[in-house]
Amino acid sequence: MRYVLLLRGINVGGKNKVSMSDLKDLLLTIGFEDIDSYINSGNLFFGSALDREICISKITNVLESNYDFSIPFALISKEDYLAEKAK
Repeated sequence: MRYVLLLRGINVGGKNKVSMSDLKDLLLTIGFEDIDSYINSGNLFFGSALDREICISKITNVLESNYDFSIPFALISKEDYLAEKAK
């Protein structure tokens, strides 16, 4: 399954800095695969055999354990994204 991870409120105006390469490494360590990012925007794409709820739990844990600020996010499956885009 491919997912789109949308992080909010990071890398804006020099605040809440998150290195996409560091975040990609963190996501690799929890088992996500084929991770790509779109510039430094906080938009990432990755693959996982895990269902969405387990991915959300793992991402929440990684963000809370590695950053001293809150990072709201949305996780959307590729299929849901494409269905929404087609509307």
